[in-house]
Amino acid sequence: MPSHDDRVPPEVESFLIGVLADAGELGGTIGGGIGGGAAGGAGGRRGGAKGGSWAASRMKTRVEDRAVPRSYAPADAFNRVASALPAVKPLPAPGGGVVRVVVPLGRTGLQQIVVDLLPSGAGTTVRAYGKEGLLSRRPTARTADQVAAAL
Repeated sequence: MPSHDDRVPPEVESFLIGVLADAGELGGTIGGGIGGGAAGGAGGRRGGAKGGSWAASRMKTRVEDRAVPRSYAPADAFNRVASALPAVKPLPAPGGGVVRVVVPLGRTGLQQIVVDLLPSGAGTTVRAYGKEGLLSRRPTARTADQVAAAL
């Protein structure tokens, strides 16, 4: 079981686990439906979602921080990120001027990185959260760099 990073909010961890459970459900639908008809498809969806959730809960959530020397109003920060990364979607934020977005990656968007834009005394902190496997291409770090460059 991976050690927990205190910087990861519980709602972000739940979201990332849910994303991988949804991906497992999709894979289970395809695999179960090929050989098992309607009953196989339903069983495949349940099994895939359960397996995806199980695997995700055991993967450590990588956290990447980047400092940006400028401060932005929440709407302006979101607009800057959305113009640089068009697939970005807003997520509910905890308040206090924090902007939270999700960045889907790849052709299918099944891997997603959650990014918080946190106001700080020296400007803005970009904090990215992502689930990465053993053979990672460091998508969390790349996404944090892209968001920081957009600001």
